Amino acid sequence: MPCTVSLVVRPRYPMKVEASTRRLVSFAAFGFALATGCGIFSVFGEERPTDGEYCELDEGCSTGVCTTANVCGHSHCRCDDGLCSGEGEPDDACRAGWVCVEYDSIFAPVVDFFGGDPRVDDGYCQPLCEDGCPEHYSCGDDGRLCVVDTMWTYPEPAIVWSGPISGEVRGRGEVAEIEVEGGSVIHLRGEVNSPVGAEIVRRNWETVSGAGDYEEFDDVEEIDVVVPMSSGYRRAEFSVGDSEHRGGMVTVIFLACRGAGESCGYQGSGCCAGCDDATDTCM
Repeated sequence: MPCTVSLVVRPRYPMKVEASTRRLVSFAAFGFALATGCGIFSVFGEERPTDGEYCELDEGCSTGVCTTANVCGHSHCRCDDGLCSGEGEPDDACRAGWVCVEYDSIFAPVVDFFGGDPRVDDGYCQPLCEDGCPEHYSCGDDGRLCVVDTMWTYPEPAIVWSGPISGEVRGRGEVAEIEVEGGSVIHLRGEVNSPVGAEIVRRNWETVSGAGDYEEFDDVEEIDVVVPMSSGYRRAEFSVGDSEHRGGMVTVIFLACRGAGESCGYQGSGCCAGCDDATDTCM
């Protein structure tokens, strides 16, 4: 719908005021009415809500709160009759497509995350799944309201290996199991990416075998590990941390198998490439 602004200018000027001056004042008043009425800029004292947008400092958010997930805290709102429902309802304080939800129904401790000290009948603005969740949000278990991914800012580690075999595993909490001939020496390289560009201050390795020989390496990116002989394993964990005390770990487990010419295990098991039943040796 086109924007229409009506402006009535009544003469309040003494006759000595020049007509050109009256026209200038009238046009200025019309311009202000047009800009305000059509939403070109807000009424003085109000600012566009930045709820859920990426932030680095509190000053960058209309609520004055940049959360630990690097998204702006959500605005306070007041539901009709002072009673917010768990499903939420529209409110002028919320962004388009967001609803006012009682703060107890979002998650705890909500005040620590969004900031502020709402009263019992107050709520917080929340985005709806049906309109598409904002970046760094996902649809909650109720299928109606979006929730913040509080871990998206955490560093993402990776392990890349080379030697007799090569490959990689990426992602916080990921675990890969790889079969390789016992006695192999594997070169491991640790990598890390911070989604928010935070400084990485910790890179640690821990390795252990089935025999219990534990090793730890601090502040290094690359190490070599030896996979034990048949029926053993070597586990390597690469953990990282950033300057904001956020961390992550990724793991690879090398499972030893028997190489060509070695005796097969129980019922032909344990060989890297299968067992020759005729000779009971690994192929």
